Amino acid sequence: MKAIISTLFTLALIICVSTDTFAINSAQKESATSVLEDMTPQDFLQMEAKDLQKMTGKKVRLKDRYALAMTKHLVKKQLKKGEEVNISEEFKENKNGFSVVGFLLGFFLSFLGALLAWIFLKDGLKSALIGMLCSALIVILSIVV
Repeated sequence: MKAIISTLFTLALIICVSTDTFAINSAQKESATSVLEDMTPQDFLQMEAKDLQKMTGKKVRLKDRYALAMTKHLVKKQLKKGEEVNISEEFKENKNGFSVVGFLLGFFLSFLGALLAWIFLKDGLKSALIGMLCSALIVILSIVV
């Protein structure tokens, strides 16, 4: 039982903590938002994270992958409604939408952490709620198993 809990905890820490690594080709680095400004919505919806990495010359981190997926989802919704789409603005908003500190507060301090994240962090409440959900799932799995 302790082995399962420690394995789940270790896995959660590995997922949460990431190191910064940079692409080797540093000559052509551009920001992702400047690359996305000239792109049509149809091209954007077909783009993968690897394509974004090739265009920018930077390693695509987990936060960028999350922002890319969320932006694709929102662009699809806007196209169905017939609204005008600004891909670079949507990507900027979604890229800043996850806070690791908020997640850790929610994961370790539960409701108190969510309250602290809501008060002190700009984008911390959603991340803290995700952290609370992850900790609750681990507790439930440890009780069931």
